[in-house]
Amino acid sequence: MNPMVEIITQPPTFETLDSVIPYLMDEDTDLRRKAVYALGNFDSEKVHGHALARLEDPNRGVREAAAEIVERLPLPASGPKLVSLLGSPHIEIRNLAAKILMKIGHGVVGDLLAGLKTDNQDVRKFIVDILGSIGSNEAVQALIPLLFADKDDNVVVSTVEALGKIAAPEALEPLIRLFDERPEMQFETIEAVGFIAQPVGQVFLQKLLGKTEDPLMLLALVDALGNSGDPDAIPALAGIFGRVGEELDKRVVQALFSVGSKSGVNVMVNCSDVYMHAVLSELKSENQELCDLVGEQIERYPQTPCIAHLLKHAQDLPVQLLEKIIAASYQNDELAGQLMPLIHHPDERISIPALELSGMHTPVEVLQGPLGEFLLDPATDPDMLSAAIQVAGYRKMTRLAGVMEKLMNHREYEVCSLADQAYQYLTSLADDEDGTQLT
Repeated sequence: MNPMVEIITQPPTFETLDSVIPYLMDEDTDLRRKAVYALGNFDSEKVHGHALARLEDPNRGVREAAAEIVERLPLPASGPKLVSLLGSPHIEIRNLAAKILMKIGHGVVGDLLAGLKTDNQDVRKFIVDILGSIGSNEAVQALIPLLFADKDDNVVVSTVEALGKIAAPEALEPLIRLFDERPEMQFETIEAVGFIAQPVGQVFLQKLLGKTEDPLMLLALVDALGNSGDPDAIPALAGIFGRVGEELDKRVVQALFSVGSKSGVNVMVNCSDVYMHAVLSELKSENQELCDLVGEQIERYPQTPCIAHLLKHAQDLPVQLLEKIIAASYQNDELAGQLMPLIHHPDERISIPALELSGMHTPVEVLQGPLGEFLLDPATDPDMLSAAIQVAGYRKMTRLAGVMEKLMNHREYEVCSLADQAYQYLTSLADDEDGTQLT
């Protein structure tokens, strides 16, 4: 063979498992990664050991490929190995193992519980965090003793948080006991009790709310009552509103709307100036979560009078909330008649439907003057002009015939055409008024 001829190596085909295994340790990281992916084509019982071993590969791409295989294949024997990797000295491997365990979920709870026996407090904390994310009730009886038996405070805090995420009713009494015995963990305990959302917890939280004067404790209690989603919390939250300060009032508003969202109860029944000021203040601060919650309430209760109060401050409301108000107006004629100020909104998603709705539900004698001024304003957008012309025609506003005549000379053809049609129609109508036209 001529030594000058380059030998081209054909890429491996990976047709059999035996042809894959040697490449799992190849120096070429790209070949190792391809070999790992090829494991997914074979029987899971035969490949799970190889896939798990590659989770510790020095190359990130290979590790991620191995993670995909482990997550995708039914590998019941992978639990113990993944739990052991939580103690790896390399944070990337620890985090990868945790990610896979959380994706597998309930199937590895037993392996995670067995791993709690380790002397490594960091691994115990990691395991508790994962159990909380999985949310399995199977873990509760093993977690409760850690509240008092584990010597590491970080593990205890994670246990409190995990029990709250699992929302285990049987954890309530131990958590309340921990609140009394470990003052430094009271805030975490309050949060967990709120998430568990049981009557015993409600009594505990509301009792604390009534007697504490600690501002931080009050904030934590308000948040917990909101997280509970229990409508029984509404009177307690409403009762503390306006008593302490603006910051607490904002949190009370958030909590009330959280309860409304989770319970389906209408919390937009208090339209007092102070309450609506707090709501608007949070909306202006671009509180997206509250905006979503308020929008949800508007959708559920389109007749609630508080919507009209919000509309008075339309310039401060985000577009997505104004869209909810407009949608509610289709079910609330009185509200639809109050949308006229929105016709000047810069976003056509608001201005055009506001014009159409207010045009249909505002008395003609009230609407004709403002609509005529709007039609004659040179700054009015052509699309808005078209919508306004159609409203004038539909509502038979004969006094605007002169305005239509002027618009017949507009630079936009569509406006001219619609104005011409409206003019012909309006002038053909019998004039039931005094014959006066707006020009």
